[in-house]
Amino acid sequence: MFRPVRAKSTTKATNVTRIATPHSRQKRSMVTKPKKRTQTTSTNSQILNKSPQHVTTSSFSTQGSSSAKKAAQLGKEEMDAEFLNVVSPELIFGSHPFMAPSTTGVSVARYYTNVNATKPREHWDYDHHRIVYHTPDRYDAYRKLGRGKYSEVFAGMKQSTEEPVIIKILKPVKKKKIRREVLSLKHLVGMPYCSQLIDVLKDPVNRTTTLITRFNEAEDFKTLFPRLTANDVRTYTYQLLWALDYAHSQGIMHRDIKPQNVVIDHENQILRLVDWGLAEFYHPNTEYNCRVASRYFKGPELLLNMKDYDYSTDLWSFGATLAGMIYVVHPFFNGTDNLDMITKQARIVGSDSFHKYMDKYKIADHDGEFKRLIGNHPKKPLDLFINNVNKHHATYDVIDLILKLLVVYHNEHLSGTEAMAHPYFDPVRDFVVQQHDQLAAQLKEEIIYRAEVDKQIAEHQSSEDGGDVVY
Repeated sequence: MFRPVRAKSTTKATNVTRIATPHSRQKRSMVTKPKKRTQTTSTNSQILNKSPQHVTTSSFSTQGSSSAKKAAQLGKEEMDAEFLNVVSPELIFGSHPFMAPSTTGVSVARYYTNVNATKPREHWDYDHHRIVYHTPDRYDAYRKLGRGKYSEVFAGMKQSTEEPVIIKILKPVKKKKIRREVLSLKHLVGMPYCSQLIDVLKDPVNRTTTLITRFNEAEDFKTLFPRLTANDVRTYTYQLLWALDYAHSQGIMHRDIKPQNVVIDHENQILRLVDWGLAEFYHPNTEYNCRVASRYFKGPELLLNMKDYDYSTDLWSFGATLAGMIYVVHPFFNGTDNLDMITKQARIVGSDSFHKYMDKYKIADHDGEFKRLIGNHPKKPLDLFINNVNKHHATYDVIDLILKLLVVYHNEHLSGTEAMAHPYFDPVRDFVVQQHDQLAAQLKEEIIYRAEVDKQIAEHQSSEDGGDVVY
């Protein structure tokens, strides 16, 4: 069992950068960020921390590091992909290497279609994935952060290094689900805007499984989102798109995008996408369970029980999240249940596209219930949601982006790559690319250091009790 302890110091226990690593003496953030934060829209000089005289409209494509410039210009520079397997700008800003056109009556992913077919079976076959479990006595839990349907989450510390960690204790679930989440997380190691798996534990008495991930500073979105400036929203949603597109490039659908699964360290302007418990590997011509994603963020395909969906379901959820942030309405689609969600969505995106979608994909409609719920509503202009509270967020560019994400035809959503190239993100793209490079380098150092420490611990334990347990 975990040993509950009281943190000696709140700062020490919760400061993510106070890790006993070779770089622990560095400043708390390796990324240059604005020194002051205001409640009004951030200027370009705040985002890039440049003096005003150097900031012009063209400076975002001509200034900054070499990698930032090339990425912003749809370049193909690799970003340390050899070690971290982090997606390169070719995937982020250019054309996808795995493309397949949709066929009428059949739903096939428009991008990253056959990515899992190009990888070894062990990349996606979680049914046969073997997990090396350690015992919980390596970690101390000192504060409960929350609980969900499938887990309880604590802040804790690794004893050997005093590294702050997140301890996610899974409730009894099928081994298949545990293997799926663990394998998904392993493919995300090194991606700065995703959860970083450190360890997997199993209690020898009650057989409970626990996931250990890198600690993330966080603030409740309900108090944070209303304070965000326009460029804050750009920065965090760009990071979220990058996390999503990287996961998709690994053949993984998240299937539960919502504000509660987005952890933001506002001081350092870093977002991380967490809770990969519903993640699944995509294979074309495969039916998936539609009982995924939270109600307010389900795409039409999930509400209409269209089972051969793909990565694009994450982009609808992203679009609904972005709309809520822009219009300061949470949630943007507020249905009382899944059936009411169909009506709420049709009243905004229009009924006609829903009816055509059902006909194209031959969706079963017992007793005509879906069609009654869809009704006959015209498409509602998003300008009607603008008011004095959100008018500084609701620019033409972001409304255009939302319209291209909240599309009933899932194969017509923008992909993560395409959305990242949208002009809405022009003011912050260079900053995020530079930040990504620096955070990736920091994660690389941490990974190497943890491996060295874990190797020493494993050798010591092996001499005492015969080593770790594999399931």
